Amino acid sequence: MGKSVLLSKVRTEIRRQGMSYRTEQTYIGWITRFIYYHNLEHPQNMGEKEVVEFLNHLVTNREVPDSIQNQARQAIEFLYRHIIGKPLTSLKGVIKGKTPYICRSRNTNRKQQISTS
Repeated sequence: MGKSVLLSKVRTEIRRQGMSYRTEQTYIGWITRFIYYHNLEHPQNMGEKEVVEFLNHLVTNREVPDSIQNQARQAIEFLYRHIIGKPLTSLKGVIKGKTPYICRSRNTNRKQQISTS
């Protein structure tokens, strides 16, 4: 199975812009998921409607937090702006993911954490 020309272009553009290798891996992963979600349809044949549908799927069905949804959004916007050449102007109707709650209490009782051996 040959490598995707589209993904090769994405890799080349990411490297040209001096982005990190980890960013490249992340963007390639999200772009691939986007394409597979739409049954291998080429992104050039899709538009904002399909992008909104995918981003909403992440929140409603996959229950991803907003930070993960934003990663996916940035990757797809990069694809459309730099590779396809038709920037996404407005992604109306995107459901925002929830911010995960992290307990950061500093008032823990140290004695409760030490075992009584």
